[in-house]
Amino acid sequence: AWLAGLVDRPTLAGAVQAAQTVYSNFGVDDASRALACAGVKGHVEVLLYKSLPPDVLVPRHMISVDHELGYVVVALAGTSSIGDVVTDLVCEPITIHLGGLDGLAHGGMWRAAERLAPYLQPVVQQGLAALQGPPRVMLCGHSLGAGVAALLTGLWRDECAFAPGTSVQCMAFACPQVLDARMAAALRPHVCTL
Repeated sequence: AWLAGLVDRPTLAGAVQAAQTVYSNFGVDDASRALACAGVKGHVEVLLYKSLPPDVLVPRHMISVDHELGYVVVALAGTSSIGDVVTDLVCEPITIHLGGLDGLAHGGMWRAAERLAPYLQPVVQQGLAALQGPPRVMLCGHSLGAGVAALLTGLWRDECAFAPGTSVQCMAFACPQVLDARMAAALRPHVCTL
């Protein structure tokens, strides 16, 4: 049974090729290739695709509108460059104020969320204007991207960054610890970690 299960799984070479496609340096027109590689189908409009971080503390990211599911999706990449490693390693806790609470956050990832918030917000608002139905934002990421996405979710919710009634949620895959226990508990209703 174990051997039979291997038939349906991707080969190492296939997985490496998929990762290289997603993490390679290509422009906005190639965002559809990244979506196809990830298996995303349907009516998805890419609004912003950054395959290279413009600076340290800014992970690669993409904003798209999934018209079929009715979400603006903000996807943040995991560690894939030296700049990302620096963001990971700037891990001293810093004191933040979020949701009426004072607590501790991962220093590098909090700074990344602060840098990205004003840059991404207008693009997300553009996407929300294109949606039919309720305004919904889904942030997602893996590892570094998950940590920054979780913090960005809290930051945008705290700032009321979007029109009243806008749902801002996060799916974080392999998220590192980015908040102290009390702050994490406060954000738990809005962030799902896997």
